[in-house]
Amino acid sequence: MTNEHFLGFVAYLNWFAPKALIPTIGVLETVIEFELAVTLLIGVYPRVVAWASAALLTSFALTMSIRLGIKMTMGYGVYTAATAATLLGATAGSMGSFRANAGGEELRFKATETPST
Repeated sequence: MTNEHFLGFVAYLNWFAPKALIPTIGVLETVIEFELAVTLLIGVYPRVVAWASAALLTSFALTMSIRLGIKMTMGYGVYTAATAATLLGATAGSMGSFRANAGGEELRFKATETPST
């Protein structure tokens, strides 16, 4: 895909944006998408980054659905990726450990351990 073709596709999907902003939108979307992916792989702020990824992917899904149709968008797997990011955002940090406050005493255990009473 050449840069001209890419920017043409960005312009087609972002029909509502002024033509002068299309190159900036194309670069920003790509940089943000790359940074979110790398940050998720590194594991820095997984819940926040997962929600940001879900928002970005949902915006992709909506603009693609409006311009390309739902069938084409489903073929790209954008809804699956947005749903996966939403699930990660909802569960990140809560699947590996559990903390409870029982009568003022804090109990901690990992998911692989059996809680003591």
